Amino acid sequence: MTNGLALLAHWSVVAKLLYDCLAWSGFITASDRHRVDAFLRRSKRSGYCQPDLPSFDELLEDADDKLFNKLCNNPQHSLHYLLPPPNLASQHYNISEMGFP
Repeated sequence: MTNGLALLAHWSVVAKLLYDCLAWSGFITASDRHRVDAFLRRSKRSGYCQPDLPSFDELLEDADDKLFNKLCNNPQHSLHYLLPPPNLASQHYNISEMGFP
């Protein structure tokens, strides 16, 4: 069960880290990534974060995927115009016929 302190840490510290890092994640060095991972590990050990919190790289990848999906699925998004036009061939694929659930 998650305690209130872990929720507070997640919604304030982790959310702030991810929000800020999405803008400059391409410029983060390996050393910076290790430092943030070390901070998250210490936070988990101290009970300030959920024990199953993913690594910093996984958190960044997940946040990036969510942002990209929002961009793709919302034609009103301010960055949507930067996407290439949809490929007509891709609109005729039926993934369920290809053996994917």
